[in-house]
Amino acid sequence: MWQERAVRQIRELFQPVESDGLVRCIEAAATFSNAQSVFRRIAQAKDAETILDHFVEIKFAITFAELGFVSKFEPCGEKGPDLLVSRDGQSAHVEVKRFRPSEKENDLASLTKINGGIDNAYLFLTEMRR
Repeated sequence: MWQERAVRQIRELFQPVESDGLVRCIEAAATFSNAQSVFRRIAQAKDAETILDHFVEIKFAITFAELGFVSKFEPCGEKGPDLLVSRDGQSAHVEVKRFRPSEKENDLASLTKINGGIDNAYLFLTEMRR
């Protein structure tokens, strides 16, 4: 139900080329535990920027999955962390924030920007494991 509503909201607020990519991400995220929670927030978003704020969570969940982690949205409910990622018997909670272009950037923001920053975030996470 929420997935379909989220797709409708995306198609309404974004151009076809943009919306096609976002819908593919939603389809990929649909396999993750509790994905309906993020789909609900996207469906209820009033503007494109808010939708993109929520999409950062989806992008990171997909990225962690590609790195061999199991991703779960909102593991502690709406007021808790955005993701729970686990692999090899280890797990971590992840709080995701999108720094909008108008916000002042800092070092962490430059590492985690979704616009091409996934590789940097991966490098950051790799460095943290050492």
